[in-house]
Amino acid sequence: MPFIPFIVNYIIMNKTSLILIIAIIALLILGIFLGRDDAQTIDETTADITLENSDEFVRKFNVQHAYNDGEHTFAGIINTPTPCYKIKVDSEETEQGIALMVTTESSDDSCAQVETAQPFLYKVVGPETVSGNAMINDEKVELNLFEKDEVVEIDLGQFEAKG
Repeated sequence: MPFIPFIVNYIIMNKTSLILIIAIIALLILGIFLGRDDAQTIDETTADITLENSDEFVRKFNVQHAYNDGEHTFAGIINTPTPCYKIKVDSEETEQGIALMVTTESSDDSCAQVETAQPFLYKVVGPETVSGNAMINDEKVELNLFEKDEVVEIDLGQFEAKG
């Protein structure tokens, strides 16, 4: 292929072309690195944080919350390994207030192995105070409450994840 050596010689001889090609390659590489999302994406359910002045690693659990007429309403989304997982939400009254306990359980059904966002809605009567902590599958997490006047079940069809 006599054509390829000709092109290589032309590029090497023409410094402007060489500089232009190097600049294009550098921009492409820079674009790849800038376009990549290296930062952890905060999804709609949890965010991983490290507390200031601490080596303790804590997950935050994003939950919508409303308190009306003595009743708490919590709504959120839990990511499960498959769509066949069931979500169970319970609560207990602690000195700090109402504490949520969320568990996910696999069913015996066969399912596609695809992570699935599943909404939940939980209501409980109790004192106005909500504990800042919760448990997800026996793991302590910090509640990140989004206070609302009214909370309704999250419709995943209209939910837009922002990253």
